[in-house]
Amino acid sequence: MSRFLASTIIVGLLGYAWGAPGNPSSRGTGSTALNISTLDRVIAGSTTKAQLTEVLGKPAQVTNLKDLPNSHQTGELWEYHENGITRLSIVFAQDAPVVTTLVWEVFDGDMERPLKTALGRYSGMKWQPDTVKWINPHAFPSECFLKDDARGIRIEYRIETRKVTSITKWDPSRKLATTPPDEKPPEYCIGGGCSPAMAATEFFKQWPINEYCKVPKLD
Repeated sequence: MSRFLASTIIVGLLGYAWGAPGNPSSRGTGSTALNISTLDRVIAGSTTKAQLTEVLGKPAQVTNLKDLPNSHQTGELWEYHENGITRLSIVFAQDAPVVTTLVWEVFDGDMERPLKTALGRYSGMKWQPDTVKWINPHAFPSECFLKDDARGIRIEYRIETRKVTSITKWDPSRKLATTPPDEKPPEYCIGGGCSPAMAATEFFKQWPINEYCKVPKLD
């Protein structure tokens, strides 16, 4: 998944939208040996910068959140790369000395790629369907999320293939930032015309989200 797409996941957790990558404030080599067990070693709400560096090394890139387009937040975004691609994105909010959010990108060949396999890694979850805030009026949503707000975890997957694209974890004890009430919907263009996005709340009046983004049964 691209850095831009990864940012849309954090949007719902931090309350801002990214239009393009920000300017990095520092660069490093990052980690070249990342796997799904990394998520178990980095704890949102507990892991400090020093602990993270000890476990994973120096990040490949560090970006100030305030430098990102449309950002309403302060703090840092740390990125760890694998083969030149962002594999793990970690946010340290300005008012927190520990990890507040982390996003793990899932690639083809990963054992957690199948949705049921990814869900099976986490026991005792009360999964609820979720989707993006704005819907492209020219197409049906192609991805859904399953989340447990109380446990601070969300899994994004493609509806057609049931393949996981990312796993996001955050500190559930923190109050999530809210989107400004006067936020204007983005525009989606096709051909020579553009239309404003449809609010997800309006779209799912016609197609109940519990039916559109079904929680699979785990045998």
